[in-house]
Amino acid sequence: MSQAISYAAFLKSSGVYGLFAATVNARQLALFVADENTEELVDWDAISKRDYGRVTKDFYEFKNDNLILHGLHGQFQKTF
Repeated sequence: MSQAISYAAFLKSSGVYGLFAATVNARQLALFVADENTEELVDWDAISKRDYGRVTKDFYEFKNDNLILHGLHGQFQKTF
């Protein structure tokens, strides 16, 4: 997730504003709103070092404020 937010922050600092950031792995996907102040929510030093575990200054606050969709997919998805 932090890598996706890094890209959103980098684009915004370059004058390109994306409204959403998404991340996916083998089991789940998550869609977030990219805040207007996304570039202020990230640790630029961590981005430059590609230390994605430290990129989002307060991950849980960011998640609580910006998560739109989180779900399982593929073989892990529930069938109704």
